[in-house]
Amino acid sequence: MLLADHADGMDGLSQHPYIYAHVLGIFHVNVTYVGPGMINYCPHCIDFLWVRWYQYAEEDAGWDASTLDRVSFPPMADEHAFGFIDPDYVLRVCHIIPQFLCGLRHLDGTGISRCVQDASDWHFYYVNHFVDRDMVMRYHWGLGVGHAYAHSQGIGNETVQNQTSKRDGNDTVENDRNEDVHDSFPDLSDNSEDEEASDRDIDNDLHRGSEFGSGSSDSSSDNDFKDYNTLDYQN
Repeated sequence: MLLADHADGMDGLSQHPYIYAHVLGIFHVNVTYVGPGMINYCPHCIDFLWVRWYQYAEEDAGWDASTLDRVSFPPMADEHAFGFIDPDYVLRVCHIIPQFLCGLRHLDGTGISRCVQDASDWHFYYVNHFVDRDMVMRYHWGLGVGHAYAHSQGIGNETVQNQTSKRDGNDTVENDRNEDVHDSFPDLSDNSEDEEASDRDIDNDLHRGSEFGSGSSDSSSDNDFKDYNTLDYQN
């Protein structure tokens, strides 16, 4: 699974952000460059993959199409049927499921190449978007944690703009709902002065009540003290 580069002309379906390939071989070679600008004869190790490309069967893709991406192998004689890629360009492995209903491409079980093993090719394959959580987030462009390529300029900008416009539309609807809810509540700003006046009246009443309570308690304590002295003198 790799990022699609639509400038190379391999795939004209611009709405597909990824391309897929079947790995035929992993190679490590020691190369000595002897062309213009060479510095020395020291060999350099180069890693590359020999792959067989998949091509898209339909133009529709994404969540709006409500279907999995369907791919197939191009003819063996096609100039874009095979290629070599840098392993660093590979995003991750993917889950390719044969479309069993369409059957095998070679009914007699005889292919063209033993290296490619095309005798077992199916007519079409599905790309499983839901094999794990990371794979699902690959198709939610710009939302996957660690998917730095989805935040760069270039491929996928149209997808990001479409998702942004949808989110902006949802935000507008949500703001309208909040305004409607706010309008449904009565405006209590005009009654603020009345509430402050009533609060002051309550505070004054409580203050007067506390003064009355404190005075009565003092007089009762004085009477008790006098009664105690009277009893003491009588004894």
